[in-house]
Amino acid sequence: MALLKFGTLLLLGLFLVTQCAPQKKFRRHMIRGRPMGGFVPKPTRNEKYAQDISSEGETFQNKVDHFSNTSTAVYTQRYWYNDQWYVPGGPAFLMLGGESEGDRYWVLDGDLAWARVKYPGLVSMAVGSSGPVQAEVDFVEYLEVVQNSITRTSPECAQSVTTAFNQVASLLQTASGRQSLKTTFNLCEDLDPTDAKQIETFWQTVYSPYMEIVQYSGDNADLFTNILTIQHAICRFHNTQDNSLTKLREVNNYFNLLMGNYGCASIDYSSFIEFMQNTTYGDAQEVRAWVWQTCTEFGYYQSTDSHTAGPFFGGEPALPVQYYIDECTAIYGPDYNSASVAAAVANVNAYYGGRDHMDSSYIILPNGNFDPWHALGKLNSTTSTIVPVVIDEAAHCADMYAPLPSDTPALTAARNLIAAQLHQWLQSIN
Repeated sequence: MALLKFGTLLLLGLFLVTQCAPQKKFRRHMIRGRPMGGFVPKPTRNEKYAQDISSEGETFQNKVDHFSNTSTAVYTQRYWYNDQWYVPGGPAFLMLGGESEGDRYWVLDGDLAWARVKYPGLVSMAVGSSGPVQAEVDFVEYLEVVQNSITRTSPECAQSVTTAFNQVASLLQTASGRQSLKTTFNLCEDLDPTDAKQIETFWQTVYSPYMEIVQYSGDNADLFTNILTIQHAICRFHNTQDNSLTKLREVNNYFNLLMGNYGCASIDYSSFIEFMQNTTYGDAQEVRAWVWQTCTEFGYYQSTDSHTAGPFFGGEPALPVQYYIDECTAIYGPDYNSASVAAAVANVNAYYGGRDHMDSSYIILPNGNFDPWHALGKLNSTTSTIVPVVIDEAAHCADMYAPLPSDTPALTAARNLIAAQLHQWLQSIN
């Protein structure tokens, strides 16, 4: 979710969260659609504005548990601000860092959407960039959009990709094939055909680069601007139908090299569960907060249960929705299961209204149609005060980043529309 800035910007982030590598080198860089470092990669630094930001940040004491009447525990919350454009009586713009560690460069932009729905007296208007406002247990549309985005970029490339994934499925059926896959993807463990969870973890590992590249392709965020794009990081390798499996390996190697993922890749399911159960403060546990939210609120499980994406990504069902739900049970206990996740998702949609019953106003909802998350966004509206903005061939939160000369006309037009709409609403409030 995102909000452009005009007045004071306030960014709330997690205090002193550090990221340490687990004992085993997991290549599941995407955890339930979220990269290990957070949903929105750090923007490319813009020196033009950097000097205007409080570089050290400020802090205040915040409650650990906002839902308990008895807990008095607090922690030191970090935030940044930029008051360069503030005038007395003017609006204050707030960006929430969500489940990820905050960063001062995001003070150039902002965030909110559901906050406007539930707190209209505090939040005058909101821009919710790439906000999946419809919670869903089996998020089959995610990989459908990955498939469609690659296909729109190059049908020939997409054919090579699906050929490669189906070759993987065939190789999994034989001992020699599994050994070939272990070598091809530099796996730490042997592939065990009797261990369904390990095989599904392997599929998640192989899918991960394709998911992340598509989700952020072309965003003005470091490598994703022009290196980790669909064209450069996927279709540059999948340029013929020959040796498709080799091309799959090349995409994985290229992605892992740029992401600093060296050494063998672990597909040990139990080790991943153990890693997720580590609650030691300061470990790489911000991702645990996101997994907890998916198990208790949102679902959003990117399965291959789709009739279209399933065959594209290796056939029946390489990564079923039950895999994710079983992770919830394994990490948090037996109370977190299919029934509890379904009930939680229903409650969230009832509380916020979901995509079709959003009872609010003065909300702008940009979505890039190359972003897999746009499938759960609000793309149409019958009211003038809920304004969806669909950006052709744009990825996740593309409108949040600083503009570049290489931006597509559609992205430039979307930013202009968002700014003009906010200006109009601000003028009407004044």
